[in-house]
Amino acid sequence: WDVTSTKQFTLAPRTLEVLRDLPQPVEAIAFFDKDSQEQAAPLKLADDMLHEFEVRSDKFSYRIVDPDVEPNTARQYGVTGPGQVAFINQDSNETSLAIAAQVVDFDPQTGTRFFEANQRLEQAFVTPLLVVTSDEEKDVAFLVGHGERGIGLEAGEGGYSQAAAALLEEGYKVSELDLQRQKLVKRGSQPEEQEGQTPTEVSPALIVVANPRRDLIGEEVTALKEYLMSGGRMLLLLEQNTPESFRQFIGSWGVSLSDGTVVDTSEFVRPDVRTPLISQHNPSLDLAHGLDRTYYPGAAPLVSVSGTLPTVTIGGERYSTRVVTLEEDQFGRYVIAVGAEGQEAPIINVQGIGRTSANSWLIKDPLRTEPDPNVDTKGPFSLGVIVDGIVPLGEEISTEASADVQKASLIVFGDADFASNRDFSGVSNQDIFVNSVNQLTGDVSLINIRPKLLSQREFLATPDEFDVVRFTSWFLLPTLMAIGGVIAYWRRR
Repeated sequence: WDVTSTKQFTLAPRTLEVLRDLPQPVEAIAFFDKDSQEQAAPLKLADDMLHEFEVRSDKFSYRIVDPDVEPNTARQYGVTGPGQVAFINQDSNETSLAIAAQVVDFDPQTGTRFFEANQRLEQAFVTPLLVVTSDEEKDVAFLVGHGERGIGLEAGEGGYSQAAAALLEEGYKVSELDLQRQKLVKRGSQPEEQEGQTPTEVSPALIVVANPRRDLIGEEVTALKEYLMSGGRMLLLLEQNTPESFRQFIGSWGVSLSDGTVVDTSEFVRPDVRTPLISQHNPSLDLAHGLDRTYYPGAAPLVSVSGTLPTVTIGGERYSTRVVTLEEDQFGRYVIAVGAEGQEAPIINVQGIGRTSANSWLIKDPLRTEPDPNVDTKGPFSLGVIVDGIVPLGEEISTEASADVQKASLIVFGDADFASNRDFSGVSNQDIFVNSVNQLTGDVSLINIRPKLLSQREFLATPDEFDVVRFTSWFLLPTLMAIGGVIAYWRRR
């Protein structure tokens, strides 16, 4: 029995699924010296984890090899020293390496090496399993060229290097997409490959747009629309400074980014009421599985487009469009539909991922945090939405295309800071980002809370919860102790 709060001694559900569904037999070779005292602790951790993998799958096996005793075996799999584990697909002989332990210090006088075990050992072993058994390594491309957040280490607190590293751990290939230098081809196409060069034609499984600060130019809008209309996937993380071209882009898919920021007077990360906490996520979405609270510094809500909507042309026939709100859905679901009332055919479906509390407000004045009911709009609000659609507003699909249409999928957040290096590890922020990628790329089986090897004893209290803790500490517990003392005294008289 594992009674730890984060189940830190239990394999994550996603790991169990990967092991259960292994399509080919895989052997792991752990390179350690069994007689080395310095390697004893990390070897035991790796041995325990690999044994657990072996118990869970009849297609997985492992052995331990000393790289000094069998140097040819180590060279064969590209191993450069102890602490590495080679995962080999026994059908294709494809190999992927994992780091189980590495040298963190060296004593030149005694020649002693000090090893430290990988604290994320389970993820380190699952990634090569996915690599050697997958037919396709999915490419997640971060859009660049418009002032977006960087994915390199030099990007600092506001960058996305941790987000990129988390995707690499999930088995994705991470790259950058520059639409001025690369041609974005339709999804499902086979781009031309060029050895040793940045490919000029790309068709990634997913495009991530992280806080653009300059407009799309030239044919970039057309390229992104055509990519989506061929069944493409996009994850957009936007801020208040989002340029008009990106606002129009999401508007063509039925979503509008509000002006102003959300102030939540009951659920927020203390002391900033402009950092709302979301504790309720849409249970009908796979990406919400296992999520705890998430928070979004300086977020803007996402609402439906309004006013007179552009028409769409399907199979040569023009249709007017309108927003149909599903009032019974507490997460703000709505559809953009064509056709007569009562016989509408949805072309775009929008669902909220999570909602702020009823005590949240949209305030447009950046200098004010106190809500004014006469000026400000009261919540709850959606800070993230998932969009599925067959054709964007104002566009056209032919008769041939409409017969075999491929649905586009987008996830849009009204905040980019929650996935930045500064806030990525907070509560479930990492999970909701990686889960969003999993959902968009079709890797639903990976959507589970990531294994937490170290419990995070973090207490994020709303003002009401903080008052409960304070007053029960001041009055309830002393009162119970006093009552217990009186009872004990009375019984002993």
